[in-house]
Amino acid sequence: MATRVLSFSRPLPILSRTFVTASGKPKRPLLGRYSEVPVNLRDYETQVKQKRFSFDLKLKDGMVLPAQGENLWWEVVRNFAVIPQGVRLPPSLTILHEHSDHYSLQCTRPMTLEELNQECTDFINAYSKTMDKEQFDKEYPFDLDF
Repeated sequence: MATRVLSFSRPLPILSRTFVTASGKPKRPLLGRYSEVPVNLRDYETQVKQKRFSFDLKLKDGMVLPAQGENLWWEVVRNFAVIPQGVRLPPSLTILHEHSDHYSLQCTRPMTLEELNQECTDFINAYSKTMDKEQFDKEYPFDLDF
């Protein structure tokens, strides 16, 4: 079960105390600026040994195994508009729509945790788009009318 895609194993350097928006007004403190997004998934056994109970997946004989069950790709295709056109997952990764708006990036073949972390890191760094809050709000508008 992968509940988080990203986890940082070490603090990343802070490059600036605050950031300035397009209006030129300083906003809240900037926590960090990154040129690479490392993926570090947390396995259950290691987390429990550290008395932590938040984890991303369980290992079987040191391997991350593909999710069992029917081919659920149609769940992703049904909401295909949210995936940028032309971006294809590598053969080693798949996206599972687990419930409501919850999706998880998982392996399609058994692999070590280190291999899965590297596959996710490579994919995210190759295809992700960096944007500030204003850019995100403009590209992905939402409405709070309930």
